[in-house]
Amino acid sequence: MTAAGQPPAFFADLSRRFADFLAPPADLEDRATWLAAALASNETLAGGACVDLRDYAGRPWPEGDGEQNAPKLSDWIDRLRASPLVGEPGDFRPLILGDDTRLYLHRYWKYENDLAQDVRARLERRPTVDRDRLTAAWQGVQERVDISAEQRDAAVTGVLRGFTVISGGAGTGKTTIVACLLKLLASQSDPARPLRVRLAAPTGKAAGRLKEQLREHRGQIDPEGDIEQIVRDDPATLHRLLGGRPGSIRFRHGPGNPLPADVLVIDETSMVDLALMARVTGALAPTARLILIGDKDQLPPVGAGSVFGELCTAPPTVAADLAGEIEAVTGERPALPLARDDDPPIASAVTLLSRSYRFREDSGIGRLAGAVRARDREALQTLTGEPGGDLQWLDPAADDAVVDRAAEGFASYLKCIQERAAPAKALTALQGFRVLCVHREGPYGVAEWNARLEKRLRRVGSIRGGGIWYEGRPVLVTRNDYTQRLWNGDIGVALRDEEGRLLVHFESASGEIRQVRPTRLNHAETAWALTVHKSQGSEFDDVLLILPEAESRLLTRELLYTGVTRARHRLAIAGTRDLVQDGMGRRTPRTSGLAEALGVERPRDVRPAGVASDLPSEQG
Repeated sequence: MTAAGQPPAFFADLSRRFADFLAPPADLEDRATWLAAALASNETLAGGACVDLRDYAGRPWPEGDGEQNAPKLSDWIDRLRASPLVGEPGDFRPLILGDDTRLYLHRYWKYENDLAQDVRARLERRPTVDRDRLTAAWQGVQERVDISAEQRDAAVTGVLRGFTVISGGAGTGKTTIVACLLKLLASQSDPARPLRVRLAAPTGKAAGRLKEQLREHRGQIDPEGDIEQIVRDDPATLHRLLGGRPGSIRFRHGPGNPLPADVLVIDETSMVDLALMARVTGALAPTARLILIGDKDQLPPVGAGSVFGELCTAPPTVAADLAGEIEAVTGERPALPLARDDDPPIASAVTLLSRSYRFREDSGIGRLAGAVRARDREALQTLTGEPGGDLQWLDPAADDAVVDRAAEGFASYLKCIQERAAPAKALTALQGFRVLCVHREGPYGVAEWNARLEKRLRRVGSIRGGGIWYEGRPVLVTRNDYTQRLWNGDIGVALRDEEGRLLVHFESASGEIRQVRPTRLNHAETAWALTVHKSQGSEFDDVLLILPEAESRLLTRELLYTGVTRARHRLAIAGTRDLVQDGMGRRTPRTSGLAEALGVERPRDVRPAGVASDLPSEQG
């Protein structure tokens, strides 16, 4: 209850103001349109593309006294269809009522509709392929790298088709597929006009990691250097690739000025929201291949929509014609079952990787990730965190022990600071460990843990100097800064140069170390600890995951899975198994019609009565 004794607000202030402007209650015989408008806005702010009226029809009015109900579904839909504020798909009205029970803000209906149309068109496209050269290239790849059947099929499909989706957890070989795919694409390049391949990711850190991982794979897969002939540019953030403009939501590239690319590969696609993905596909020529890489089980984007998850909804199959082409190139039948006549085309474009090459069968991290993903409570209870293993459980009430574990994790990085190591070395050491939190605020949030770690490290002399800026301060960029060429998610380190000036050092995707004065960083925060949301696109050798003291709406299966899989080798969890078990059973549905627009039939997620989605401000 609030201080005034009222139930907590259900609607965001923006949603209430939007509904008041669009459909003032005093001008209406009833408040059906006001409620629909407020719900559509609320759901979009919370991450949905639309609101499904079935979740609220006939139920108690949100924020009401329980005596008034929302209209019954059929009556509500009839009233909305009669409203001049509500249109059908294709109309230019503030609200769009879809073909069923989904109500959209017009802008988000257009994003979803445009994206669905683009994906359907790319699924039908058959790029021109020289099968002999592709077969020869595949044989060369097969001789150089141990590749599974599902990896093989995904790589070859990316050449044969105009749209490909590859989803897999940590260590399932996604980067291996990308490297093999690029090698196969190089076989189709004409020396007179080489293929133009662009690589992108949602954040600067994810783009840099993609570049680093591909560099590690190229030596084995592509000793001839063919990939360099088609990939001339380093991986870029999507905003930079599209030509983002300071202070504007518009981009340089769009339908009237397409991206100069024949192939676009996007990594960490689960982080890309509906609006941005619609702009990407709108800026990509219809003849270009689009290849999306990610992990469908990770957190959805902070913005509206869950595009990658929607694309991976249908159980993967392989169409008969594609199966024949894969067998002709590789000499092997595809691993996936043949599609049935009623399977949607998107099912044949998706590969779900299941085998992890990173975690051994006895790995605590790997087993915990699997238990969270599968909601396997019995498996969770068997994960005891044996001494010397890669998984450790910490008593959240033992504050000193948890702080000690955090300080221990940063030991290598702090040694670099004390020894005045080169910026590149310090940045690498910083990526070895990170504290991850569920919340931004509160006793178990990022702000509190950054303050506690600073206090501890100052007390033992690991960092010196008062105030916000000190040597060794790790910082996270929180907003794109086109002037400084810094992007949301970039990590920097404050170090003194030879003249004693404190400068913040960042490493670009190309490996260049750039220096920025602290006074030029208008949107940056301390990064000893990050929210799990902000850690997406990054991986660390060692992670300390701080769970809240009690149940939290933000502690969901997707968040737990994302936090656990940020760790490569060691993971410590400050929290109880009961909290983990509670979180892995909680999933906030994101309402969307994208999967259905692509022909996928699926059961509906039903939101419990009176439960609103969490708003982005709570997600960090």
